[in-house]
Amino acid sequence: MVMKDRFFVLIIVLLTLQSNPSYGQSVTIADGGWHQATTWSNNQVPDTNTDVIIRHTVDIYNNGGCRNLVIDSSGLLFNGLIKVYGSLKNYGFFDAYRNASSYDGIQVRDSILNFGKLHTEILWLWGNREHVITSKDTIMIADMSSPDSLNPVKLAGTVIFKGGWILLHKARLSFSDTLTLVNTTIDGGIIDGSGAIVKGEPGLFGWSGASSFNPQHTTLRNLRLTGANNLYGNGTGIWGLKIAENVINRGAIYDRVLGQPEYTEIYITNSFINEGSFNIAQRGLTLHISGDYTINRGSWQNYRTLFEDNGADFQYISMPTDSAFRGGVEFVSDLEGTSYQWTKNGYSIAGATTRTLLFTGLSSIDAGSYRAKVVVNDSMLYSRTIVVSAVSDIADETIMPAEFLLKQNYPNPFNPGTIIHFSLPETGFTRGVVYDILGREIKTLVNGIISAGSHRIDFNASGLPSGVYFFRLQTENNISVIKMIVEK
Repeated sequence: MVMKDRFFVLIIVLLTLQSNPSYGQSVTIADGGWHQATTWSNNQVPDTNTDVIIRHTVDIYNNGGCRNLVIDSSGLLFNGLIKVYGSLKNYGFFDAYRNASSYDGIQVRDSILNFGKLHTEILWLWGNREHVITSKDTIMIADMSSPDSLNPVKLAGTVIFKGGWILLHKARLSFSDTLTLVNTTIDGGIIDGSGAIVKGEPGLFGWSGASSFNPQHTTLRNLRLTGANNLYGNGTGIWGLKIAENVINRGAIYDRVLGQPEYTEIYITNSFINEGSFNIAQRGLTLHISGDYTINRGSWQNYRTLFEDNGADFQYISMPTDSAFRGGVEFVSDLEGTSYQWTKNGYSIAGATTRTLLFTGLSSIDAGSYRAKVVVNDSMLYSRTIVVSAVSDIADETIMPAEFLLKQNYPNPFNPGTIIHFSLPETGFTRGVVYDILGREIKTLVNGIISAGSHRIDFNASGLPSGVYFFRLQTENNISVIKMIVEK
């Protein structure tokens, strides 16, 4: 009797284990399935701790998720939104485009290894960990029509794309740490770094020759560029690359890709700072700059740079005295008329009688204010003013302040040197002048475009007598004055 009881207990335990798979159990689907809402949770995939292998065409509509997902070379997964609590390995075809009216895609907590085609309307990486996306083929993110269409790709932690193409139509890829691109092409969409870093090893932006998929501009926004990044577009006037607000280059921008179109366009539509190497020298490639401020502190060697209408009365270009904009530089009048005469500091420039003022390079010796007199309908009008300035002896301390601030110089009193710290919440034209006790201008320390951030000036008063002096710092919206004492 005891043996029978033990036998029945054993049978019950085995049946229980069979109906409730343990953690890490693997399920292979080789004959289709998941076509109905109850199929995933009740039949083939018991819970989210189950590993799944796809070896057939499978509809994932209304599923409950899984642990690790493998799509083998004969597998096709489509039509739905799936949550993978581990990693995805795709050797076949993940196709979330099949139902264009739905919100389909994939959420992955760990990593993605893609050897096949991964086409998704949404790719969401979640979890506080490093996500490595390795792609040997194509990852494509489609245009979105839902309220979340501006953020279909969310990258958490340090994300690395290795190989392949990331094709963004109008979608937005956002990240908040470091996005590393290792031989990866990003085509179309918005790349928004929220103040973080894109590290190219190398990275490629704005390339629309990867396939027949025709994206709009790739737009870079709120990020810093480091490493090696290739920026260009196909030059049709419809597609290309756009550098939008708050982008600083601290790496190497270049054009060293075989098969690059001869005529290509890059658009810099907002203020831009170059602190690295900007080298787009291939014949036919044009930079269109319509931002209010362009600051070059690094190496600038471009085939053609056009400063175009920014929709304002002034446009500012700045560089240190030892830097230059090399290559063809052109100022384009925002007014179109029947005749033109360019001026510098109010004086006519001989021979400058077309809509475009051409330089074979722009350096500190070209500092001044430029504008064109334009005859429009028999009336003389003036174009916007383009201010070129050279700035020296100012150190950028790379801190982004929230307000305008001029600190008291230190040491004070001093002989002969002192340090002045100031902070600017936004990039703009800044002037700083030392005056004596009678209000006479003694020395100009700042006179040009200064980027947003915290800065330091080293002031040497070795040629001044003892006495009280004042330093006045002025921007477009703020003025501040400090008193300085020279004691000898």
